[in-house]
Amino acid sequence: MNDMKKILVLLLALILSLSLLCSCNKDGDGDPTDDEANSSQNATEETIDGILLSGEDRYRVVYPHGDSALKAISLKIYDKLLELDPIAPTKPAYYSLTSDKTDPTGAKEILIGLTNRPATEKAADALQSYPDFTITLQDGNIAIFANTQARLDTAVRYFVKNMKVSASGDVYYTGGENYVDVYKGDYPSATINGNPLKDYKIVLAADASDAQKTLATELSNTLSFISGTSLPTVTDDSEKFRIVFSKGDEGALNDKIYLDGDALVLAPASENGYQRLIETLASKIRACRGIVTDENIKFSSLSYDAIKSISFGAVNISEQPDGLRFNKFSQKQIEEWTKFSRYNEASGSTGIRLDFYTDSSSFFFRGTSGKKFELFVNGESVKISSDGYIEAELDNTQENRVTLLFPNHQVNATLYELRLDEGASIRPYEYSRKFLIVGDSITQGYSSVTDSLSWANRITRMFDADSVIQAISGGTFRYSTLDPDVEFTPDYIFVAYGTNDWSGGSSMESFKANAQAYYDKLAELYPNATIIGITPIWRKDNHARNVGEFDDMCAELKTIIESVGGYAVNGVDLVPHDRKYYGEDICLHPNDEGFEFYANNLYEAVKDIIK
Repeated sequence: MNDMKKILVLLLALILSLSLLCSCNKDGDGDPTDDEANSSQNATEETIDGILLSGEDRYRVVYPHGDSALKAISLKIYDKLLELDPIAPTKPAYYSLTSDKTDPTGAKEILIGLTNRPATEKAADALQSYPDFTITLQDGNIAIFANTQARLDTAVRYFVKNMKVSASGDVYYTGGENYVDVYKGDYPSATINGNPLKDYKIVLAADASDAQKTLATELSNTLSFISGTSLPTVTDDSEKFRIVFSKGDEGALNDKIYLDGDALVLAPASENGYQRLIETLASKIRACRGIVTDENIKFSSLSYDAIKSISFGAVNISEQPDGLRFNKFSQKQIEEWTKFSRYNEASGSTGIRLDFYTDSSSFFFRGTSGKKFELFVNGESVKISSDGYIEAELDNTQENRVTLLFPNHQVNATLYELRLDEGASIRPYEYSRKFLIVGDSITQGYSSVTDSLSWANRITRMFDADSVIQAISGGTFRYSTLDPDVEFTPDYIFVAYGTNDWSGGSSMESFKANAQAYYDKLAELYPNATIIGITPIWRKDNHARNVGEFDDMCAELKTIIESVGGYAVNGVDLVPHDRKYYGEDICLHPNDEGFEFYANNLYEAVKDIIK
């Protein structure tokens, strides 16, 4: 691999027009831009010169088993495939994201980082003479490799930026540049404050729990992988060079990493924060290339417990290896929807938000990429991000209300990190009432640009409600999907099912039975809540179906809603019967302007009901 010309000729032949062009750049000005908006624009050509990623031989994305950081990086490609390919939303598991623990099946693979696949080994070998990142094609598999995680993230961003979709709906990778950083390799000479990392010991209390001992071993293995040195674990706190497992201050909101003299301290706010801090420490050591100083190692981020205290809209929050996963449905509900082939739709984050007051001067958020997060400050939208990062300055001369809305479309939203100023105040926002909102893709805000523009989120804000929006694309009246164990007691329940039941139902009798069973179960589970049933909104394809005429179905549904003491809202009057207020589909899903009509007219219909 010492002959660069041979390498370039081989790669040119193998990957169609994917060439390895060096662009030495000490200041980093040659890095791929973080702005990935252009990559989602459709090409005008029927075919594109590049590597075909979709179709019968579509690729699956593979990352090293157990590496949560690289899994998060790999998600950027996986999410982009789902976003670009028009077929993907109609076929669950059309693309896949998996670790290299999964055996090769013959399917083509996009390999991220140091996987156990031969193509990765060849890519890594190429970097002996090519010390930045490389994107190569080996036996049909694409290998993306770099010697540092930061540069691997750069490589993946570059790959995503150069993913294009043709007019016929085929997804291609079209990139051809490779950016160079003069550094390569791991960090056998890593230091902490000028002291060799190999001289350090991991210090645990004599009465440390078994969980802490296990985590100490994991930390030692992690640092060994980075530096080539395995660190011993001891209980003697008098060691000069030590890495300390310390508890944070009682009532602390933040997990911290910091230097105290020659000691490196990991201080989570609670026991479950150690794992996260170990991963953060490893990431920071890689990012600073093994040269650890007080300036580049200091870390303070809201603990998971603090983040949970300011989260709303989720009935299911789970701690994953890579962060906090939020869901609008309970695990029992997800399993029930999965029986009806709606797992992906049930796993989304519709209506989920962080909402709190703080006097911090800064805000930093890192989460799932590929879908749109939106930041509000004092009720005003200030930033929208689809790359999973939001950073903003706040006026710390006052206490500000900060609201972060999660994506409303099909994505498992994970929060990796949330940072405020050290010592900043934080208190959850207090709402006036509670809404449970259930419905299909229209309620999910299928055609809205962000969650804030959907009718469900708009009506939530209009009434200052703490809402759980259990909307699901393709959803119908299925009482088995109601979970009595969900720990959320609403004051008002909005129900907006019906359009899918009518378009795909077998008969009027079946439609009425399913709707009646759903409303009966809802009234049984929430006897003190006010039920507001919304009949389906107008749709262009409203010709008679197996269930019968559209208007007859709406009339029957109104009777069923009122039979349980609910208030029926005539959905046909909510959105004007004009295609310009609907998305680019069969004139079924309102667009942002259509959702504005929906919410405003619904408000007028229910403002005297909601107290």
